Amino acid sequence: MSIKARVFVSCGQNDKELKIAEKIKKRLEDDDKGFEVYVARKDHVLSCLTKNIFDKLNTSEYFLFIDFKREKLIRLNKGRKNDKNKDIFRGSLFTNQELAIATFLQDIKVLGFQEKGVIAQDGIIKYTQINPIEFDDRSQLPELVIKEVEKNEWKNDWRNELQISFHEDYDKIDLVGGRRDPSHWYHLRVRNMNKRKTARNCIAYIEKINHIEKRLSYKPEQVELKWKYLVPQSISIAPDSERRLDAFHYSFSDSIIKLGINPFLVDNNLIPVQYQLRTQGTYEIDYVIFSDNFSAARARLQINKIDRNQRFKFKQIPLEND
Repeated sequence: MSIKARVFVSCGQNDKELKIAEKIKKRLEDDDKGFEVYVARKDHVLSCLTKNIFDKLNTSEYFLFIDFKREKLIRLNKGRKNDKNKDIFRGSLFTNQELAIATFLQDIKVLGFQEKGVIAQDGIIKYTQINPIEFDDRSQLPELVIKEVEKNEWKNDWRNELQISFHEDYDKIDLVGGRRDPSHWYHLRVRNMNKRKTARNCIAYIEKINHIEKRLSYKPEQVELKWKYLVPQSISIAPDSERRLDAFHYSFSDSIIKLGINPFLVDNNLIPVQYQLRTQGTYEIDYVIFSDNFSAARARLQINKIDRNQRFKFKQIPLEND
Protein backbone atom coordinates (compact mmCIF):
# COMPACT_ATOMS: atom_id res chain seq x y z
CA MET A 1 0.00 0.00 0.00
CA SER A 2 1.45 3.38 -1.06
CA ILE A 3 1.38 6.01 1.68
CA LYS A 4 2.52 9.61 1.97
CA ALA A 5 3.34 11.55 5.11
CA ARG A 6 1.10 14.61 5.51
CA VAL A 7 2.32 18.19 5.88
CA PHE A 8 0.13 20.97 7.30
CA VAL A 9 1.19 24.41 6.03
CA SER A 10 0.13 27.31 8.26
CA CYS A 11 0.72 30.77 6.79
CA GLY A 12 -0.76 34.20 6.16
CA GLN A 13 -4.04 34.51 4.32
CA ASN A 14 -3.63 37.28 1.75
CA ASP A 15 -3.34 36.35 -1.93
CA LYS A 16 0.41 36.91 -2.22
CA GLU A 17 1.15 34.79 0.86
CA LEU A 18 -1.13 31.98 -0.24
CA LYS A 19 0.59 31.92 -3.64
CA ILE A 20 3.91 31.37 -1.87
CA ALA A 21 2.31 28.60 0.18
CA GLU A 22 1.04 26.94 -3.00
CA LYS A 23 4.59 27.01 -4.42
CA ILE A 24 5.84 25.31 -1.25
CA LYS A 25 3.04 22.76 -1.57
CA LYS A 26 4.02 22.01 -5.17
CA ARG A 27 7.68 21.53 -4.23
CA LEU A 28 6.82 19.20 -1.35
CA GLU A 29 4.43 17.16 -3.51
CA ASP A 30 6.91 16.72 -6.38
CA ASP A 31 8.03 13.18 -7.07
CA ASP A 32 11.40 13.61 -5.39
CA LYS A 33 9.74 14.67 -2.10
CA GLY A 34 6.36 12.92 -2.33
CA PHE A 35 4.51 14.44 0.64
CA GLU A 36 0.77 15.05 0.89
CA VAL A 37 0.32 18.76 1.65
CA TYR A 38 -2.58 20.78 3.04
CA VAL A 39 -2.46 24.60 2.98
CA ALA A 40 -4.59 26.02 5.76
CA ARG A 41 -7.10 28.69 4.83
CA LYS A 42 -9.07 30.68 7.36
CA ASP A 43 -12.63 29.43 7.85
CA HIS A 44 -15.31 31.62 9.37
CA VAL A 45 -17.85 28.82 9.78
CA LEU A 46 -17.37 26.72 12.93
CA SER A 47 -18.13 23.41 11.20
CA CYS A 48 -15.55 24.16 8.47
CA LEU A 49 -12.98 25.17 11.08
CA THR A 50 -13.47 21.87 12.91
CA LYS A 51 -13.34 19.70 9.78
CA ASN A 52 -10.65 21.49 7.79
CA ILE A 53 -8.30 22.80 10.46
CA PHE A 54 -8.63 20.60 13.54
CA ASP A 55 -9.04 17.35 11.60
CA LYS A 56 -6.14 18.11 9.25
CA LEU A 57 -3.85 19.04 12.14
CA ASN A 58 -4.84 15.91 14.02
CA THR A 59 -3.93 13.69 11.06
CA SER A 60 -0.72 15.40 9.89
CA GLU A 61 2.78 14.16 10.61
CA TYR A 62 4.52 17.49 9.93
CA PHE A 63 3.68 21.16 10.53
CA LEU A 64 5.16 24.16 8.69
CA PHE A 65 4.79 27.40 10.66
CA ILE A 66 5.26 30.43 8.36
CA ASP A 67 4.93 33.75 10.16
CA PHE A 68 4.62 36.67 7.71
CA LYS A 69 4.81 40.31 8.81
CA ARG A 70 1.62 42.11 9.77
CA GLU A 71 1.11 45.72 10.99
CA LYS A 72 4.08 47.78 12.15
CA LEU A 73 4.20 48.24 15.91
CA ILE A 74 4.92 51.47 17.82
CA ARG A 75 8.05 51.03 19.93
CA LEU A 76 7.74 52.77 23.28
CA ASN A 77 11.43 52.24 24.07
CA LYS A 78 12.65 53.68 20.78
CA GLY A 79 15.91 55.59 21.09
CA ARG A 80 17.49 53.44 23.79
CA LYS A 81 21.20 52.68 23.43
CA ASN A 82 20.90 49.24 21.83
CA ASP A 83 17.69 49.87 19.93
CA LYS A 84 19.17 50.63 16.45
CA ASN A 85 15.76 52.15 15.57
CA LYS A 86 14.64 49.07 13.58
CA ASP A 87 10.97 48.73 12.67
CA ILE A 88 9.18 45.78 14.22
CA PHE A 89 5.96 44.10 13.19
CA ARG A 90 3.44 41.80 14.75
CA GLY A 91 3.15 38.26 13.43
CA SER A 92 0.12 36.34 12.26
CA LEU A 93 -2.50 35.61 14.91
CA PHE A 94 -3.94 32.88 12.67
CA THR A 95 -0.67 30.93 12.41
CA ASN A 96 0.02 31.28 16.12
CA GLN A 97 -3.39 29.80 16.88
CA GLU A 98 -2.65 26.81 14.67
CA LEU A 99 0.80 26.45 16.24
CA ALA A 100 -0.88 26.28 19.65
CA ILE A 101 -3.07 23.39 18.46
CA ALA A 102 -0.09 21.60 16.89
CA THR A 103 1.89 22.00 20.13
CA PHE A 104 -0.98 20.47 22.10
CA LEU A 105 -1.05 17.45 19.75
CA GLN A 106 2.65 16.76 20.56
CA ASP A 107 3.18 13.98 17.98
CA ILE A 108 3.41 16.40 15.06
CA LYS A 109 6.91 17.54 13.99
CA VAL A 110 7.30 21.30 13.51
CA LEU A 111 9.50 23.55 11.38
CA GLY A 112 9.13 27.31 11.87
CA PHE A 113 9.91 30.23 9.55
CA GLN A 114 9.53 33.89 10.51
CA GLU A 115 9.83 36.95 8.29
CA LYS A 116 12.54 39.38 9.30
CA GLY A 117 11.11 42.19 11.41
CA VAL A 118 8.45 40.17 13.22
CA ILE A 119 8.77 40.75 16.96
CA ALA A 120 10.83 37.91 18.40
CA GLN A 121 9.35 35.37 20.82
CA ASP A 122 5.85 36.80 20.53
CA GLY A 123 2.65 34.81 20.90
CA ILE A 124 2.63 31.05 21.51
CA ILE A 125 6.09 30.63 20.00
CA LYS A 126 7.83 31.83 23.17
CA TYR A 127 6.26 28.95 25.09
CA THR A 128 7.54 26.31 22.68
CA GLN A 129 11.00 24.99 21.84
CA ILE A 130 10.72 26.19 18.24
CA ASN A 131 13.54 28.42 17.03
CA PRO A 132 12.07 29.84 13.81
CA ILE A 133 14.35 30.37 10.81
CA GLU A 134 14.41 34.01 9.73
CA PHE A 135 13.86 35.03 6.11
CA ASP A 136 13.64 38.42 4.39
CA ASP A 137 13.17 37.47 0.72
CA ARG A 138 9.75 35.91 0.23
CA SER A 139 10.62 34.72 -3.28
CA GLN A 140 13.35 32.49 -1.80
CA LEU A 141 11.13 30.99 0.91
CA PRO A 142 10.08 27.81 -1.02
CA GLU A 143 13.73 26.93 -1.60
CA LEU A 144 14.58 27.65 2.05
CA VAL A 145 11.76 25.39 3.22
CA ILE A 146 12.95 22.51 1.02
CA LYS A 147 16.51 22.96 2.28
CA GLU A 148 15.39 22.74 5.92
CA VAL A 149 13.07 19.80 5.26
CA GLU A 150 16.04 17.91 3.85
CA LYS A 151 18.31 19.03 6.68
CA ASN A 152 15.81 17.78 9.27
CA GLU A 153 15.41 14.50 7.37
CA TRP A 154 11.64 14.60 6.97
CA LYS A 155 10.50 11.24 5.60
CA ASN A 156 7.52 10.83 3.28
CA ASP A 157 6.95 7.07 3.60
CA TRP A 158 5.18 6.80 6.96
CA ARG A 159 2.14 7.96 8.88
CA ASN A 160 1.32 8.31 12.54
CA GLU A 161 -1.68 6.01 12.32
CA LEU A 162 -2.99 2.47 12.23
CA GLN A 163 -4.35 1.22 8.91
CA ILE A 164 -6.79 -1.65 8.46
CA SER A 165 -6.91 -3.80 5.34
CA PHE A 166 -8.75 -6.99 4.42
CA HIS A 167 -7.39 -9.80 2.26
CA GLU A 168 -9.19 -12.81 0.86
CA ASP A 169 -6.71 -15.42 2.13
CA TYR A 170 -8.08 -17.60 4.92
CA ASP A 171 -7.14 -20.30 7.42
CA LYS A 172 -8.91 -23.64 7.23
CA ILE A 173 -9.85 -24.91 10.71
CA ASP A 174 -11.51 -28.22 11.60
CA LEU A 175 -11.89 -27.80 15.37
CA VAL A 176 -13.50 -24.79 17.04
CA GLY A 177 -13.82 -24.64 20.82
CA GLY A 178 -12.89 -28.32 21.17
CA ARG A 179 -15.62 -29.59 18.81
CA ARG A 180 -15.52 -30.49 15.15
CA ASP A 181 -16.63 -27.52 13.08
CA PRO A 182 -14.98 -27.24 9.64
CA SER A 183 -14.70 -23.53 8.87
CA HIS A 184 -12.75 -20.86 6.99
CA TRP A 185 -11.32 -17.99 9.06
CA TYR A 186 -10.74 -14.54 7.55
CA HIS A 187 -8.71 -11.76 9.10
CA LEU A 188 -8.16 -8.02 9.13
CA ARG A 189 -4.58 -6.83 8.91
CA VAL A 190 -3.88 -3.95 11.30
CA ARG A 191 -0.64 -2.19 10.39
CA ASN A 192 1.29 0.36 12.43
CA MET A 193 2.40 2.92 9.82
CA ASN A 194 4.72 4.70 12.25
CA LYS A 195 8.34 3.58 11.84
CA ARG A 196 9.41 4.51 15.39
CA LYS A 197 6.46 4.30 17.77
CA THR A 198 4.80 1.15 19.13
CA ALA A 199 0.99 1.13 19.19
CA ARG A 200 0.05 0.22 22.76
CA ASN A 201 -3.04 -1.49 24.12
CA CYS A 202 -4.83 -2.01 20.79
CA ILE A 203 -8.43 -3.17 21.29
CA ALA A 204 -10.92 -3.96 18.52
CA TYR A 205 -14.71 -3.79 18.35
CA ILE A 206 -17.57 -3.96 15.87
CA GLU A 207 -19.38 -0.64 16.03
CA LYS A 208 -22.36 -1.37 13.79
CA ILE A 209 -23.95 -4.02 11.57
CA ASN A 210 -26.16 -3.00 8.62
CA HIS A 211 -28.47 -5.30 6.66
CA ILE A 212 -28.80 -3.37 3.40
CA GLU A 213 -31.90 -5.01 1.86
CA LYS A 214 -33.84 -4.90 5.12
CA ARG A 215 -32.61 -1.36 5.87
CA LEU A 216 -31.82 -2.61 9.34
CA SER A 217 -28.96 -1.20 11.39
CA TYR A 218 -28.04 -2.29 14.90
CA LYS A 219 -25.22 -2.01 17.39
CA PRO A 220 -24.48 -5.36 19.04
CA GLU A 221 -23.57 -5.68 22.70
CA GLN A 222 -20.00 -4.45 22.84
CA VAL A 223 -17.48 -7.29 23.10
CA GLU A 224 -13.78 -7.15 22.28
CA LEU A 225 -12.73 -8.97 19.11
CA LYS A 226 -10.07 -11.67 19.15
CA TRP A 227 -6.56 -11.20 17.81
CA LYS A 228 -5.30 -14.13 15.73
CA TYR A 229 -3.84 -16.97 17.86
CA LEU A 230 -4.12 -14.92 21.08
CA VAL A 231 -6.36 -14.92 24.15
CA PRO A 232 -5.76 -11.38 25.57
CA GLN A 233 -8.22 -8.70 24.50
CA SER A 234 -5.49 -6.11 23.83
CA ILE A 235 -2.10 -6.29 22.15
CA SER A 236 0.79 -4.05 21.05
CA ILE A 237 1.85 -3.52 17.44
CA ALA A 238 5.54 -2.84 16.87
CA PRO A 239 6.66 0.02 14.59
CA ASP A 240 6.24 -0.63 10.86
CA SER A 241 4.63 -4.03 11.44
CA GLU A 242 1.19 -5.64 11.54
CA ARG A 243 -0.99 -7.96 13.57
CA ARG A 244 -4.04 -9.89 12.41
CA LEU A 245 -7.51 -9.69 13.84
CA ASP A 246 -10.31 -12.26 13.50
CA ALA A 247 -12.80 -10.60 11.15
CA PHE A 248 -15.23 -13.53 10.77
CA HIS A 249 -15.37 -17.23 10.03
CA TYR A 250 -17.76 -19.28 7.94
CA SER A 251 -18.98 -22.47 9.57
CA PHE A 252 -19.73 -25.28 7.09
CA SER A 253 -21.68 -27.27 9.69
CA ASP A 254 -24.48 -24.70 10.00
CA SER A 255 -23.81 -22.24 7.09
CA ILE A 256 -23.56 -19.31 9.51
CA ILE A 257 -21.10 -16.42 9.24
CA LYS A 258 -19.77 -15.71 12.73
CA LEU A 259 -18.01 -12.42 13.47
CA GLY A 260 -14.78 -12.59 15.43
CA ILE A 261 -15.63 -11.78 19.05
CA ASN A 262 -13.28 -13.09 21.74
CA PRO A 263 -15.05 -16.20 23.14
CA PHE A 264 -12.87 -16.15 26.25
CA LEU A 265 -14.63 -12.95 27.40
CA VAL A 266 -18.24 -14.09 26.95
CA ASP A 267 -20.25 -16.05 29.53
CA ASN A 268 -23.71 -15.48 28.04
CA ASN A 269 -25.00 -17.63 25.17
CA LEU A 270 -27.18 -14.81 23.82
CA ILE A 271 -24.21 -12.52 23.05
CA PRO A 272 -22.66 -14.56 20.18
CA VAL A 273 -26.04 -14.63 18.39
CA GLN A 274 -25.80 -10.85 17.93
CA TYR A 275 -22.58 -11.42 16.00
CA GLN A 276 -23.93 -14.02 13.59
CA LEU A 277 -25.12 -13.42 10.02
CA ARG A 278 -27.81 -16.05 9.57
CA THR A 279 -30.14 -14.76 6.85
CA GLN A 280 -29.42 -14.03 3.19
CA GLY A 281 -28.62 -10.52 2.08
CA THR A 282 -25.91 -7.88 2.03
CA TYR A 283 -24.31 -6.87 5.33
CA GLU A 284 -21.93 -4.02 6.11
CA ILE A 285 -19.75 -4.49 9.19
CA ASP A 286 -18.00 -1.49 10.76
CA TYR A 287 -14.78 -2.35 12.61
CA VAL A 288 -12.79 0.00 14.87
CA ILE A 289 -9.37 -0.28 16.54
CA PHE A 290 -8.61 1.83 19.61
CA SER A 291 -5.10 2.39 20.97
CA ASP A 292 -3.60 4.28 23.92
CA ASN A 293 -1.36 6.40 21.68
CA PHE A 294 -2.93 6.39 18.19
CA SER A 295 -6.16 7.81 16.82
CA ALA A 296 -8.96 5.31 16.24
CA ALA A 297 -8.73 3.35 12.97
CA ARG A 298 -11.89 2.23 11.17
CA ALA A 299 -12.79 -0.05 8.27
CA ARG A 300 -15.98 -1.39 6.66
CA LEU A 301 -16.42 -4.90 5.32
CA GLN A 302 -19.29 -5.85 3.03
CA ILE A 303 -20.45 -9.47 3.14
CA ASN A 304 -23.07 -10.76 0.70
CA LYS A 305 -24.62 -13.97 2.07
CA ILE A 306 -26.21 -15.57 -0.99
CA ASP A 307 -27.46 -19.04 -0.07
CA ARG A 308 -26.40 -22.25 1.67
CA ASN A 309 -24.70 -23.68 -1.42
CA GLN A 310 -22.96 -20.64 -2.87
CA ARG A 311 -22.26 -19.27 0.60
CA PHE A 312 -21.07 -15.64 0.36
CA LYS A 313 -18.98 -12.92 -1.27
CA PHE A 314 -17.13 -10.14 0.51
CA LYS A 315 -15.01 -7.01 -0.01
CA GLN A 316 -13.69 -4.01 1.88
CA ILE A 317 -15.49 -0.80 0.98
CA PRO A 318 -14.58 2.86 1.66
CA LEU A 319 -16.11 4.72 4.58
CA GLU A 320 -18.16 7.81 3.71
CA ASN A 321 -15.52 10.25 4.99
CA ASP A 322 -12.59 8.58 3.17
